[in-house]
Parts: sequence; structure tokens; C-alpha cells
Amino acid sequence: MMKRLALIAILAVPALLSGAQNNNTYEFLNIPVSARAAALGGQNITIIENDFTMASQNPALLPCVSQRNISLSYMHYMKGVNIAAASYSSFINERLGWAVNAEYMGYGKMTRADMYGNQLGEFTAKDMAMSATFSYEFNDYWSGGVTGKFLYSGYDTYSSLGIGFDFGLNYYKEQTDFSFSIVARNLGAQLKHYTGGTKEKLPANLLIGISKRLAHAPLRLSVTMQELQNWKNSAINEANGTEQKFFNKLINKFVFGLDFIPTKNLYVGLGYNCKIASDMTVNGSTHWAGLTFGAGMRIKKFRIGASYARYHVSASSFMVNLSLSL
Repeated sequence: MMKRLALIAILAVPALLSGAQNNNTYEFLNIPVSARAAALGGQNITIIENDFTMASQNPALLPCVSQRNISLSYMHYMKGVNIAAASYSSFINERLGWAVNAEYMGYGKMTRADMYGNQLGEFTAKDMAMSATFSYEFNDYWSGGVTGKFLYSGYDTYSSLGIGFDFGLNYYKEQTDFSFSIVARNLGAQLKHYTGGTKEKLPANLLIGISKRLAHAPLRLSVTMQELQNWKNSAINEANGTEQKFFNKLINKFVFGLDFIPTKNLYVGLGYNCKIASDMTVNGSTHWAGLTFGAGMRIKKFRIGASYARYHVSASSFMVNLSLSL
């Protein structure tokens, strides 16, 4: 039954993604809640570690987690904007696992004003997601997973509801430490529009990726391609009225990550997201946007990770994860 569901999901992906556009709602879903993924360029769907937070990138990675876990995450995204998440994972048997997650993104207080600029007080804005993940290990090499998400946004007196799904498939050969994944994220629909108008699309994302640990060095290289369903100009280029060449569009699909793993209890990660670097280029300079790094360690049952990234030219983002094996 699980194999049939996985096949149906894979066959349905192209049709579900065919309508993806640059103008989407619930864009907060594109922000990683895993410090390890954030350190590796913000997108990584192939890392095989006993790191529960990586299942947020690819639900098929949940079988890598060998114990029950609870995880807390916090990100200072930019001034006044913060993200918090809490997760719990467990397993039904040696092949079937599950997890639940809650995510909150708050934008702080903002000034309410009328069309003439008269200040009328303050209001708040927030995005929220509640999700459940199920994963299944088909055999020693293949695993699959699905995540269902209930979405809510509240901006002042306006609110929106939505539902989304992530599908993931992973192949891992332990003998060579090679991992390959394909993931379709944020397939779904907006159930309730903010103002009752035309419903907006979710930020669908089709990704493929590989990871390979070097045979004679404590290094692992990851290459991920993102937004493979969308070969149009970026929203920024469309706003500027400029046309991207195909080569530039191709380069912007890539996210590179490098892990330094001297022991099984310590890692240092470095990443580069070509799309973020391109989108944030101002006057010919990226101002280090797209470059990410981080580190993490395990101390007995505790695992802590931290990362740094620049998702905007004018602001830096910091994230910390704390996980406990139960």
C-alpha cells in the first residue's frame, strides 16, 4: 500500500506543480527551520544523519532518526521578525515513523494608518503552520515520506487558511555514503483568501539532490537543485523588466553545501544558495547574500545546532536548534 501511494505521489507531482508562479502566498514555508539545512545553503534534502530536524526538508529522511526526539528551534530572521518551531518524533515500528510540528512566524507590531497617513494605532501580523509527517522505509536503500500541513495567516483584521503537502523519496547506500532524494514541497491550496478575492497559490517547490561523503576525508558534499518546476524569470527580474538568460536561470537552481565531520558528534557546515545571491544583488554586489554557515554538536542525549545566513541585503539571520533524544 505504501509503495502504491509513493508511486501515485511521484506521478502526480508534474501536474500539481505545472501551475506554480512567482506570486504565491505563505512564503514563510520557504524558510528553513533546521539549523543544519540553513547552514548548508537553506535547502538540503539528502543529509543522512540522526538529526530529526532534517525531516522538515524531506519527510523521507525521518527513518534516519533512531529514537524519539523533541526539538525546539528559534530564528531571528530580521529586525522585528522572529520564527519559532517545536517538533516531536516517534516510531510505530522499525520501518514506520511519524512526527508532528508547529511553526510560528511573527512580524512584530506595525503602525496602522489611513490613506492620508494619519496613524490609527498598531496591529500585528503572523503566519502559522501545524504539520504531521509519516515516513516508511521500503528496504535497506529506499524510504519515502509525506507531510500534511494546516496553514494560517493573520494580518491585522485579515486572515487566510490553507492546506499543503510535502512528498519525499530518498535512496541511500550506506557502503559508499551516497544519498539521492527527490522532494515536492507545498502542494496544496488556499482554502480562505484574506479578503474573499481570488485564491493564491502555495510556493510549490520541486527539488532533487545528492550528497556524497569523501572516501578519505571527513568531508561531505551536497548539491541540491530547487524550483525545477519554474523556469520563468524571478519575481525581482520581472519587477525590473529584465530578462534572465537560460544559463543564469540554470545556475540559480543550484544550492551547494559542504560538511566537515571530524567526529560523529560534531559538524561544521558551509553553503551557498545561488538564487538568493542573484536575487539580492544590488549594484553588482551580493553583500554576501546566499552564503551560509553553521555548526552543531551532540552531547549525550542533547543535540545543538546554530547557523548564520543572509536572506536580505540589509539583515542577517541567526538560527539555533536544540534537540533531546527521549
